[in-house]
Amino acid sequence: MTTPRRLFAAAFALVLAGCGSGHHHDPGPPPVAGLGLTLTRIGPDALQLDWSFDPVAVVYDVVRDGYPLARVGATTLVDASVFGGYRYCYQVTGRGASGVVVSVSSVGCITAF
Repeated sequence: MTTPRRLFAAAFALVLAGCGSGHHHDPGPPPVAGLGLTLTRIGPDALQLDWSFDPVAVVYDVVRDGYPLARVGATTLVDASVFGGYRYCYQVTGRGASGVVVSVSSVGCITAF
């Protein structure tokens, strides 16, 4: 004869078995696409940045030397605030409609004329 206590114990064991090891697996953030970044000298005090298009990104944040430089909706930017003889490093981050990061470039560096 099965007692209510045994039924409860059997049901509890089935619930635990469905949980695996008891640890929940957090899949982490979704993968982020890579953006190709190209830097070009276009004058004595100007650099042009071009990066690949990401169909999910609605805006791109451009960082120069670790500081925010611009937020644009295009895939190109002319930085006319540079000085000849100095090295500058840039990175571009694409953000989706909700503001979440959907793509990022590697850091690219260039010396102005």
